Amino acid sequence: MYKLRVLLDSSLARRSAVERSQSRGADVFLSRTGLDYWATFFLKYYRDGVGEVNHLDVEAYPRNPNTARFLGIVLQIANALPPISGEEARGRFDLS
Repeated sequence: MYKLRVLLDSSLARRSAVERSQSRGADVFLSRTGLDYWATFFLKYYRDGVGEVNHLDVEAYPRNPNTARFLGIVLQIANALPPISGEEARGRFDLS
């Protein structure tokens, strides 16, 4: 089974980074901003029963480029409002 651990690293310059392990999966480190985005997304979803968008794309870059590769993660929910443009999504989540 592949395991994904999510950890806070307030020193990150990017929103997320990753360290991989052959035996256990990967550790994804989030900046405070990255954690705020994840928390806001899921808390609104649980509160409202519907998400503003149906998923978040997370780009986790290697903490050490010599030992890890980029990891793309999609966090998906079951119920979301109808699709919107990329520009409108960036505006809703202040991702400009």
